[in-house]
Amino acid sequence: MKHIKPYFTGICILIFALIIMLTDIFGWFQPNDSLSKGIQFFEQNNYVKAADNFSQAVRLCEHISKMIKQNKNKYIYVF
Repeated sequence: MKHIKPYFTGICILIFALIIMLTDIFGWFQPNDSLSKGIQFFEQNNYVKAADNFSQAVRLCEHISKMIKQNKNKYIYVF
């Protein structure tokens, strides 16, 4: 069973890299998108949609900061 561990580690690293790549491609967890949409709606005087997009950006930032705080010690050696 000692020979399985390096392969398992490599597969885990590839899966982690794939998740990071997909989040970058599809724009998951990107508060900038919500902020730019909120600014566009604000300039069009559509304040309800602007407030929705601004609050979504805040929620995404809070979610990202919680993930970083929870996983700070787990991934410190990867980077």
